[in-house]
Amino acid sequence: PEVVIVDNGSSDQTLAIASGFPISQIISESEYIPGKALNRGIEATTGEIIVLLSAHCVPRDSQWLGQLIQAFDRGIVGVYGRQLPVAFSEAADFRDLVVTFGTDARVQTSDSFFHNANSAILRSAWHRTPFDEKVPNIEDRMWAKQIQSQGFKIAYEPRAAVFHYHGIHQNQRPQRARSTLEVLKQVEP
Repeated sequence: PEVVIVDNGSSDQTLAIASGFPISQIISESEYIPGKALNRGIEATTGEIIVLLSAHCVPRDSQWLGQLIQAFDRGIVGVYGRQLPVAFSEAADFRDLVVTFGTDARVQTSDSFFHNANSAILRSAWHRTPFDEKVPNIEDRMWAKQIQSQGFKIAYEPRAAVFHYHGIHQNQRPQRARSTLEVLKQVEP
């Protein structure tokens, strides 16, 4: 497997820790634009299944990866997994994760919720529709909406779980909510 890290000037020893593992490539991005970082990382790989995992997500168990990619057997082009809070998650983030990421697997044909912090996509789908490099957030949901409009399906697989300290609303930060709303208006007019 190829392991590519896209680093945005991390200051938390990420690169030092990663140096102890077989990393294929490290890509540095000076400006943090999620879609751009994802696209640069994917461009550096050759595999048909692309696994996306945010640096602050930790797989719950050793079955995580197998559970995540198993859903592709059902004609799916993108799969996202469950996100679980950690002991130090803020109350609002804890609630977000528990409410958003339930225990029922599902295939989505029109619901465009997709979260790439813990996900996998097919390279062929990414070639058709790369991640938007202009939006500040929810590029994953925009990708899912576009891919579904082409007749493809995405899936949620709760058995592929990771621990993620913040929720999708990032502890109710007002600026984050405003920027998310602006992008959502493009996705769901």
